[in-house]
Amino acid sequence: MLKKLLGKIIGELNFLKISALALIFIVFPLMGDTNGVYALLVGLTLILVDAIGPDTIKKFIFKIAGLNIEIERHETPPEDKKIIEEITQPNPPKEIQEKAELIIKAAEQRSPDKRSAEDYLALAGKYLRTNQYDKALSNVHFGLQLKPEDNRLRAHLLALKAIVYKHFGLKDFAIKFYEEALQVDPEFFQLYVGLGLLYSEKKEYVITEDLYKKALQIEPKYIQTILVLGDLYLVQSRYAEAEELYKNALEIDSQLAKPHHGLGLLYFEQKKFAQAKRELQKVAELYQQALVDNPNDEEIRESLKEVDKMLKIIAEK
Repeated sequence: MLKKLLGKIIGELNFLKISALALIFIVFPLMGDTNGVYALLVGLTLILVDAIGPDTIKKFIFKIAGLNIEIERHETPPEDKKIIEEITQPNPPKEIQEKAELIIKAAEQRSPDKRSAEDYLALAGKYLRTNQYDKALSNVHFGLQLKPEDNRLRAHLLALKAIVYKHFGLKDFAIKFYEEALQVDPEFFQLYVGLGLLYSEKKEYVITEDLYKKALQIEPKYIQTILVLGDLYLVQSRYAEAEELYKNALEIDSQLAKPHHGLGLLYFEQKKFAQAKRELQKVAELYQQALVDNPNDEEIRESLKEVDKMLKIIAEK
């Protein structure tokens, strides 16, 4: 009888998930929403999906069956925890990718009732990288339902939740989850960067700058923060400040394409064409090298097109 009940509840859960996705991707767009109703309904649907977790169902089944069972979960070794944290960050080190794949594969092979919160973080990161946002969100929620005591782990799960909501276009929800993550772990400097990017999209540049500077106070050598702050200054035509930051990034790693690209843009905008040409030629070379390793990377291809266009303009001067 217990087995039948479990099958029925799992069936209901799958039906709800499929129904929610159908609402998001089929029904709502057909409604021709133009006044924010679509975003509201998507948000409500995601909240509904997000409210269900495997542990809640399992505990409910055990309770009505009169069972008192403690679930033993996988205990993630400290070295694996570190790799999982790194692999779910932007631009993880290449040298850990092979080990990370083994950790993710092991997490996939464990049954849901054995997975740790770290397992769910690793799986959520994998699905996020492959744009499977519904699966990423499910795994984030399952990890949070385990109520991990590690503040960094909990904040990391909330950050991935924010990223998923951002991809669904629900930026206010994403901001809320980033802020919640920062309350859990205010020293997690990457959170300030993610939150700052959202405020930058809203053109709230004063808040954005403050968040990036907080990140740099905690970790001054984090290149991503240096670059996004440089980009912020470039957007505001604060060329001297942007130039200083891009050059700081190159002192850390002279073979990075993005600071060369930033310098090329700011010299181009200031009509310093000789300097712009030097930087843009360098960045074109770096992008071409990157495409050898990542031939399907559309972002690099688009950036290379932009660089080639500017070089042609310079050549005509």
